[in-house]
Amino acid sequence: MIGTFNPQEIIEPVEGMPWLLNDCLQQLIGQPFLFFRETYPEELTVHFGTPMQRAIPKLKDRPRGSFVLSVSGSAWHIASGENGSGWFTRSGVIDQNSRSTGTTLTVMEKQQIVRPGSVVIGVETYIASEVPGFGLIVDFSDRSRMVLKPTPDHDVNDGEELLPDWELLTPNARFLQAGPGLKWAYTPSDQPRKSLT
Repeated sequence: MIGTFNPQEIIEPVEGMPWLLNDCLQQLIGQPFLFFRETYPEELTVHFGTPMQRAIPKLKDRPRGSFVLSVSGSAWHIASGENGSGWFTRSGVIDQNSRSTGTTLTVMEKQQIVRPGSVVIGVETYIASEVPGFGLIVDFSDRSRMVLKPTPDHDVNDGEELLPDWELLTPNARFLQAGPGLKWAYTPSDQPRKSLT
């Protein structure tokens, strides 16, 4: 349930307000997990909702979900509900005591870490303590869990814009951008994206 949040609303860049950010994310509740995909080296995209064909002929054989979560500025950990194992990338280990092992996104795309069709049963943000920013937790009906944790931007040259911690493209022609830091925005997806720094 989305409470008082209107998915067509526009929220210009703000700092903080985690309760409103959580309201924006509630539109993921009940959406089925479709697949993981690597879009750039070390960039994870998670596709939810309804499979959609792309209008670009070159990409017509690569459908996407009606909701697409992109993770390039965060570490992530996915614990499979089936066997309790997890996978890491980007900054590596989230929990030093975890029994999880690492793998590449290419391998992960082919494995059913989260059972396709499992629906999102919970989604919430948290304020990370090590690097200021919004982390994200997504729980699935197959008992799998995905945790995103903001990481410092080490590979940024002077004058370059910092990467968002994570982004969500929605079917409501809206784009949710979180980070870097505690800044976020929910803006029209047909407008040029701007860095929140």
